[in-house]
Amino acid sequence: ELLIQLQSFDDPTGWQKLRGRLTDTVNLVLPAHRQIPRPRPEPVDILLIAATNRADNLDPALLRPGRFDRRLVFDLPDKAGRREIIDHFLDRKAHDPDLDGGEQRDALAGVTQGYSPVMVEHLLDEALVHAVRRGAGAMSWADIEHARLVTEVGLGHPVGYTEHEKRLIATHEAGHAVLAWLVAPHRRLEVLTIVKRARALGLLAHSDREDVYTRSREEMLGLIRIAFGGQAAEELFFGDVSTGPGGDLQYATTVAAQMVGQAGMGGTLVSFAAAQGAGFGEGNLVSRVLADPEGRRLLENVLNEQRDLALATLSGNRDLVAALRDALLERHELIGSEITDILERTRDARLRGIGDALIDAASVRDAPGTDVPGADVPGADVPGADVPGADVPGVDVPGADGSGAAGPVADPFGERETLVIDLREPEPNTEPGAASGSEPNPVSGARPGSNPEPGAASGSGSGSNPEPGAASRSGSEPNPGSGSGPDTIPGTP
Repeated sequence: ELLIQLQSFDDPTGWQKLRGRLTDTVNLVLPAHRQIPRPRPEPVDILLIAATNRADNLDPALLRPGRFDRRLVFDLPDKAGRREIIDHFLDRKAHDPDLDGGEQRDALAGVTQGYSPVMVEHLLDEALVHAVRRGAGAMSWADIEHARLVTEVGLGHPVGYTEHEKRLIATHEAGHAVLAWLVAPHRRLEVLTIVKRARALGLLAHSDREDVYTRSREEMLGLIRIAFGGQAAEELFFGDVSTGPGGDLQYATTVAAQMVGQAGMGGTLVSFAAAQGAGFGEGNLVSRVLADPEGRRLLENVLNEQRDLALATLSGNRDLVAALRDALLERHELIGSEITDILERTRDARLRGIGDALIDAASVRDAPGTDVPGADVPGADVPGADVPGADVPGVDVPGADGSGAAGPVADPFGERETLVIDLREPEPNTEPGAASGSEPNPVSGARPGSNPEPGAASGSGSGSNPEPGAASRSGSEPNPGSGSGPDTIPGTP
């Protein structure tokens, strides 16, 4: 904040004061019509500027009318301002040619939200130091990401984790990353690490792609769900939870308290931020909400609902969590596109596997001789089973009640419908040639990404979902829209 005084100062200088005294002395002996006029000081225009970052603690006497005529407040630079600052400093520091592209510099301006100009300069200096330590003569994007971790979280410390702890921490952080990728695709996944820094045994750094100043209800719920990703992953893969999610719960509680007690997003329109007096609780907003029984109940409802959704989402995407966990155990730290590349490859492999299963099922069903008794096709040993209008024992579609009609099931990766086929043993006492009214076609309408059996998307183990299609529904959360959390990196758990 700048305090500016626009005023002319007429106080004479020492020489002018001396001349004035001499003139007055001489005029004492001179008649009135012969007196010498006093020298008049020439006005000097002076602009007084004062700067402070503690304007709230200034003496009120300084701020009275007539003291300072203008008060200018300067906020931290926005993304466009940070881009200009980055251009200014990068032009004066050694860097890889990749950092000359507009896309990389825009990305750097995006991940430095909340940075002042001197913080941007310090970040680039730290990146250069890291580049020199690894024997390079210019900074790269990886050096900048490493510098962000150092400046915002702290230096990495080698810790002798046990094998169980290392696997637990990797699973925890992978759960955060998978939920962020599925629930909030508009957010940028920046760093995923199990290297201990400060008090964090591991962390996921993620932020908005653009500067945002407001958030929708879905975005707030998405942030809470991401915070529960670590605890949900621990419960799915280990059947228990550790003390690791303590910071995640603190962050989720803070966001939920803002929804309930300030933004009117949690079932009440009462603003606890406006409440005053001991009867409404003392302290911050979280304390006021928790002090009220109804506010606490609404807050816990929000937290429990999002935790259940996080658990259901990860149970349908265990393969994504496992892939990230294994990569973290091998490399310890993943940056930027390394995270999303692993997730995309795993998803594509799943889709190809499901598509191959559908094609195999269709080829087996349409193979010559499937209507011959004894043919080596499960459920195809009934004569006449392959005639139009006949119900084929053993070829069933979930939700079709054994009639062979294909039933739509939600796809976890999009708003589309697929055909799901389940190859099972034939029902007892099934009569050959029983008419079903429609011939099941396992190929028509099927798309890559369909689920070959109930609960297949949730994988094996305790996380599988016995209800057909339930895992698919939980795996496709609504997109909270475009939009930022410091945290890990400012606002992010």
